[in-house]
Amino acid sequence: MFKQKYLYDALLIAGALIPELSVAQTSAMGSGNDAIREEVREFVIQTIRTQYFSTAPFDTTLPVEAMVNKLDPFSCYVTKAKFERDLLEQNNEQFAYGFHFVVLYHQLVISSIDPGSDLLAKALPGDEIAAIDGVPVRDSIPDALLPADRAIDLTLYRPSTSDTIDAVIRRKILPDPSVGPYGMLDDSTAFIKITEFTKGTSERLGEVLDSLVQAGENSGLQCDLDTYYDRLAEARFSLYRNNRPGYRATWGEIKDYVRARFGRTLKSLVIDLRGNPGGYVKEVIGCLSLFTDNNGEPLITVRTRSGVDKYFAKASPRYPELRLAVLVDNYSCSASEIFAGVLQDVDRAVIIGEPTIGKALVMRYLDVPNGDKLFLAIGEYVLPSGRIIQRPFHYDTIVGGAERMFPNLDNRDHAIDGAISAGSCTNYLTKQGRKLNGAEGIIPDYIVSENFWQDHPKWFLDALWRATIPYLQRNIAWLRTLSLDSIAHLPIPQSVTDSSLEYASASDTSRGHTSTANDASEVPAIERWILAYSLWQDQGWFEVRLRQEAALRRAMEILRLPRQREFASAG
Repeated sequence: MFKQKYLYDALLIAGALIPELSVAQTSAMGSGNDAIREEVREFVIQTIRTQYFSTAPFDTTLPVEAMVNKLDPFSCYVTKAKFERDLLEQNNEQFAYGFHFVVLYHQLVISSIDPGSDLLAKALPGDEIAAIDGVPVRDSIPDALLPADRAIDLTLYRPSTSDTIDAVIRRKILPDPSVGPYGMLDDSTAFIKITEFTKGTSERLGEVLDSLVQAGENSGLQCDLDTYYDRLAEARFSLYRNNRPGYRATWGEIKDYVRARFGRTLKSLVIDLRGNPGGYVKEVIGCLSLFTDNNGEPLITVRTRSGVDKYFAKASPRYPELRLAVLVDNYSCSASEIFAGVLQDVDRAVIIGEPTIGKALVMRYLDVPNGDKLFLAIGEYVLPSGRIIQRPFHYDTIVGGAERMFPNLDNRDHAIDGAISAGSCTNYLTKQGRKLNGAEGIIPDYIVSENFWQDHPKWFLDALWRATIPYLQRNIAWLRTLSLDSIAHLPIPQSVTDSSLEYASASDTSRGHTSTANDASEVPAIERWILAYSLWQDQGWFEVRLRQEAALRRAMEILRLPRQREFASAG
């Protein structure tokens, strides 16, 4: 599982931080020649001995593929054909038609439309796909009807108006922003999700932060006219009452009073890295540089067989005083762990959520003389405290990685993973002297174990989609006139909730699902999210679903504490 996942990731991100290593390269040669096979074997052995991050012995008697695979969970030998096939597949995955559908009574119903899709001009969520290139479709879309190299004609049916709509769509690279959704949680706290660290993430993060600061800056007089005059009147009365008789407040005093009483300023930021698989570490450096320069010391150190490279902040931080909370989970990996770990080491952010995967090896594709590729761990990342967060592994298996379970408790009660020996978990200290463990990924300062997608099985969410989409179809014109805030508080008809529970009961693959997902009181909240997601996608998640999550609520509680108390109850 790990090798396949990181093999694909590395096609884009491997070696983003380390300068290119020089490797002898010759033209591709046939793999059937014994001399060539031996040349490849000797090349791989010599490369591992000189460039692999560890000096531990390895079994040189094994076939080349097995030899590399047993080094660690990430290194592997990739044939030229497989590399080119994987690269082509990844490139193809960037192209999409940009719509999603559910099957309802054998009809294909559009559930949401991606930004940039050709369908945005004509289709609406709830429309049914009646035909593709004139061929009627039911239950599913045959691959042959979605050609990749030309435009296709869709015939849509809109149940709310009984209209038939023709649309032409093409596969294209759609916008896939790595920063977002984002917005204000309250008058002084903002939220930004970083889905991965791709090219341009740090620049985009800076732009979003600037826009949130501008949106958060409000003198208290930026309001409707009635409120404006009410606030002026309150200011004049209060200033008059608290001063000598006959006192007349100046305009400057009135503005100061209103700002202090009604104004708002962005003071805190929650950065969501849950599910973030990593990316370009140079983008992590750029993002970190917005918040800290670590007093001129390195943000990240990379240790390889050839030496040590240190990487510093790109500039003085633009937001050195902004209070930070970072959300992580069991799917936060690699570059996202480094981002959270650096901020934790320098006491710049409080980390909340679940312990992360623990992947901190520097990976690089190296050219093999026959044209194949060697995907090799050539170094390890070291955080400012000296901490290495890579979890121990035995050959190609992460130790204890799949069995970790953590309670909803603060980190003061956390113990070292049972599968990891205490001797491998060296203690490190943050800038303020708080104790941290190495070799376990990032252990949050406050552990909140909650995962919407795990707590709500796929069959259950699918059932709620099937029950909610007909309501969307019947009321699409009216729903499109509502604001996101209105959707967030929309009363859901009892008939829709009853349908959801009936679908869920019929779809229960767990033979008696007993989690809170089946609690009837929670179903309307999920149905509201489904409506919001259909109409606004990720921004709908932010406005309707996100605020209910325990990790976010915990973050906001901590950020409201005085600065000296934010780590007081952490481990």
